[in-house]
Amino acid sequence: MTKALSILRGRFGRVALLDMDTSLVDHAHPHFHLIFKASGPDQNFVVEGQPVPLRNDMLVAVNSWQQHAYVHGGGAERTLFLALYIEPGSPWENGYCESFNSKLRDEFLNGEIFYSLKEAQVLAERWRIYYNTERPHSSLGYQPPAPVAWRIEASTGHGKVESKSFPLFHAHDCGGELSNSPSALH
Repeated sequence: MTKALSILRGRFGRVALLDMDTSLVDHAHPHFHLIFKASGPDQNFVVEGQPVPLRNDMLVAVNSWQQHAYVHGGGAERTLFLALYIEPGSPWENGYCESFNSKLRDEFLNGEIFYSLKEAQVLAERWRIYYNTERPHSSLGYQPPAPVAWRIEASTGHGKVESKSFPLFHAHDCGGELSNSPSALH
């Protein structure tokens, strides 16, 4: 008989310690989950029709709504599993991520036209430095997130950035060189 020995619930979903000695039929559910073997013989799961071994050095990852089954192969010997069921989430449920994505789009991407990959990398690095070291964040009392010591030490980021002034200037259409003159915006 398969039974849950313990179930803990949290914001992320739930964790279950499962004592399994019988197979489970092919099924799917809305949770992403990770399954670890805690003790007992090595076993197999079938995920989307493919056998997936579960041993001490491996885990099984199952995406939301992916068909999966447990195939018990240890005779009468039980296997203990630790299963993490992670609740499905929506982007709007992660306020920090959505806030950052919105700022990146509104303050950087919507105002830029990139003429080369290198220019996009340089301008993105410039904006990252500005965002982390100079831009005030309302959730931090209108202070930038980086500590003062880090701001001084990391002011050039991953290589020398020509200027941290805004607006960010573009490369000329024909020359490809970065310019700090406002004429480069035309």
